[in-house]
Amino acid sequence: MLINLSKKYIGKVFLIGICGFFMTNLQAQDNKNISLEENSENSVVIEKNIQKFYETGVEKDRLYKKMGRLEKERTDKLLNQYLPKAPTTILDVGGGIGVYSFDLASKGYNVYLIDPVASNIKEAIKFGEQYKENPLQGYIVGDARKIDMSDESVDIVLFMGPLYHLNNSDRKIALLEAYRVLKPGGKIFTVAISRFCPVLGAFVKGQMEDPDFEKEVFNSLTKGQFFYKGGQFFTHWPNELQNEVKEAGFESVSIHAIEGFGYCLHESNWDNENLRQKLLKAIELTETESSVLGISSHMMAIGEKSK
Repeated sequence: MLINLSKKYIGKVFLIGICGFFMTNLQAQDNKNISLEENSENSVVIEKNIQKFYETGVEKDRLYKKMGRLEKERTDKLLNQYLPKAPTTILDVGGGIGVYSFDLASKGYNVYLIDPVASNIKEAIKFGEQYKENPLQGYIVGDARKIDMSDESVDIVLFMGPLYHLNNSDRKIALLEAYRVLKPGGKIFTVAISRFCPVLGAFVKGQMEDPDFEKEVFNSLTKGQFFYKGGQFFTHWPNELQNEVKEAGFESVSIHAIEGFGYCLHESNWDNENLRQKLLKAIELTETESSVLGISSHMMAIGEKSK
């Protein structure tokens, strides 16, 4: 169900939730109370370990500290470079608390935020209080595998998280859903975790002495999946990501490193302004170089629906 929170909105808002029932009040844009009610009849299916992982708030400030700042800066750079000019309609699927949604809305895009974790949507609504001049068009507690939007209704789909947690068959369903809701000529921007991410992180952070962590590292390399802080994640080789997006029907699919080799560096390289600019330039120059794509913690695939 779509939640429209325009400035003149008054009354109840109903969220399709995960299971059970809850009611809570939040202050909306005109200081009116908005009631968020969860409807168990149309529950969103999400693995309990993933729900718990995000309900801890682990992602709340990750992109604003340490080398998470590099991921945010590079993702913004790629979006700014390859998105069409505003205003166009963007569907941010798996967008969490709306970090990218609100940034894009402030630039004039019409953005709808979808996330399967109800607490993320609640947090996004609170976060939206800072963006009253450029509000989101709607908030949806929903599933990437069954997007609650009409066929050919949006210009851009962002998949900044769904591929992290869906298995192979579910990823195919989700990508086909993205293709369905896109207008002809529309684009998908989808991010995946590299299979190298756990092993590089483990050695950089000194975690390979932990036998449990070692097991997950090698699971990523050999099976394309691992558990981290209780949550299950799926990982890709660069060519796997490209092929999955192509198989959904998208054309002209390009793969871009987000952090590139910067993922392996100490945060002091980011805190130093001079080194930061040199780092960003080096990553940009190598972002599509196939020989080093996999070293990036995250990779972005950009594809287009045929016109």
